[in-house]
Amino acid sequence: MSYQLSNYTMDCFVCKCKIKRGDEITQCIESDLVKHRSKSSRGRWVHLLCVPAKVSTMYYDSILKEMMEYYPEEKEDDITICVYSHDYWTHEEERKIENK
Repeated sequence: MSYQLSNYTMDCFVCKCKIKRGDEITQCIESDLVKHRSKSSRGRWVHLLCVPAKVSTMYYDSILKEMMEYYPEEKEDDITICVYSHDYWTHEEERKIENK
C-alpha cells in the first residue's frame, strides 16, 4: 500500500505542518537509516502530497510506476519531470549550507 490514514498526530518535515489523525500519509523510503532492516526498509511519514528533497516516498514512487506503465513509449526521465513538476506536490526546500 502506498498510503494510509494517520492514526497519530505527528510532524511532517516537508511542509512543517502537523499531520493530524485521519490525514492521508505516505512513508519515506530510507534504506540507509537502519542497516539491520530489510532492503525495503522505510522511514519517516509525510503528508501524501509532500515530496522530500533527498528521499522518495512510497506514494510518489507508485505514481511514477503507474505513469510508466500507462505511457510505455515515453522516456522515464520525461515522465519523472512531468510528475515532479505537477502543481499538487509540496516540495521540501533544500537548505543551503554557506561556507564562511
